[in-house]
Amino acid sequence: METNREKIILYKKEHPDWTLAYIGGLVGVTKQRVRQVLLTNNISTKRLKEYCSPCIVCKTLILSKNTAKAICSDECKKKLLWVNLLCTNCKISISRLKSTLARELRKKPNKLFFCSKSCNISYLWSIGVLSGKKKVNV
Repeated sequence: METNREKIILYKKEHPDWTLAYIGGLVGVTKQRVRQVLLTNNISTKRLKEYCSPCIVCKTLILSKNTAKAICSDECKKKLLWVNLLCTNCKISISRLKSTLARELRKKPNKLFFCSKSCNISYLWSIGVLSGKKKVNV
């Protein structure tokens, strides 16, 4: 079981934006006692003006003023905004913006996705739409 001293140190390291009074309230001691414990362990008693929050994609802790939309890198931003699909015909991976994809699927829920116009035409030929005769699956 953790002692109050260990809890104080843990809270301060995990949440540098919390006030000493708040940490003291969680542990059940005064803010002065929290300050004493931190100083004896050479931990800063100053509160960060910015907030530590996890990236909404990869959960890496980052300093950010906007805690609701904290994104740590361009790679995470791409993962958040883009979705990978497979071409219906050739199975090549293609990327679409999530917002564009949502709009397209609202208009046509059973929409097929292709990597190019030639791939789309090739697919239409393969199912018999462009030849005038529809293939029958037996």
